[in-house]
Amino acid sequence: MRDLEEKYISQFIKKESEMSEVEARKYLEAVRESDSEYRIRRINNLTNYLKKFERDREFELEWREAAMEYIELTKKWESLGAFYVPAEYYKNGEYIFSTRPDTGKSNYRLTRWFYNNICFYVWESGSLITQTIDKAREADKKLMELIKKERR
Repeated sequence: MRDLEEKYISQFIKKESEMSEVEARKYLEAVRESDSEYRIRRINNLTNYLKKFERDREFELEWREAAMEYIELTKKWESLGAFYVPAEYYKNGEYIFSTRPDTGKSNYRLTRWFYNNICFYVWESGSLITQTIDKAREADKKLMELIKKERR
């Protein structure tokens, strides 16, 4: 228990290192059974800390599901004859550089998806999959409209 208490102090008081989830759970069990004067504060700290791990797992699951959906969409697009052009092929091999509105930084890449030489989707390298998937769903609708128009 002393080892876990030292890790707790290092994590929550000294802010030097991070307890693992397993260590935090073990120490929480021990603290709940103790009569330490710091018992309530430590229980609260550890409970909130453990919630972070649960949130991370939820986000990871959400990211994974979004990534799998995105992969399926792009496979579908390719099977329908769409293709993407990475930024390095633009302007005679020159990268397209742009400025991100949220950070003001430049030098991030854009990849464009085309169907019959019509761009229906632009993807930014570095964007979160949870934001990208919504845009990809809209792009999928746009692609389906392009295909409908073509078949008329």
